[in-house]
Parts: sequence; structure tokens; C-alpha cells
Amino acid sequence: MSPTEIVPSGRKTPRDGRLELPRALHEALAAAATDDAVRLALPAGSVDEPQPLGLLDAYGCGCGPDGEPHLHRFVRHPWFATLAPGTPLVLTWDGRVLAVSPAP
Repeated sequence: MSPTEIVPSGRKTPRDGRLELPRALHEALAAAATDDAVRLALPAGSVDEPQPLGLLDAYGCGCGPDGEPHLHRFVRHPWFATLAPGTPLVLTWDGRVLAVSPAP
């Protein structure tokens, strides 16, 4: 896992507030999480929480063309629901906090 990832918000993100994560990043967050929660650093002024928490989530499905079972991995927070589908985000994990910012 690279310390910084660029990921787009998904087509369902505005509806459910879940941002899909690469597997390695989700695993790193899960290893450091407390009760499936990780600290987030969201863009200044975007939330009225001093230390926002994102909840980790995963579910299995067979949505691919071959129907093979696999996992989708997410971090969930209401701020993600404010994003348009396809919004590129920079995610930086320092081992304690997942910083989220719009991609330049």
C-alpha cells in the first residue's frame, strides 16, 4: 500500500456515504481501528466535528462479469454523501489518521 491513494467516490456514495477503498488501505485501517472506527481528517469547514470518525465496512458480492465472489471495502461517514459520483479524493494514511482531501 502506498501512503497516499487517489480514489473516486462511487456512484452510490451520495446515497449511502460509503467510500470504496483499495484492499491494502482497508486492511491497514482495520489493523489500527477501534470498534471498526478510524479517525478522519476531512477538508476544513466541511464537518462540525472536532475528531470525525469513519466506520469501516465490507461486504461480499458477485457483481463481476464472471460472478466470482469478492469483497468491497469501505469507510463510511456522512460527509462522503455530499460528494458527486466520481469525485477524485486523495487519501493519506499516517498510521493514526486517514486524511481525505479533494484531488487537485
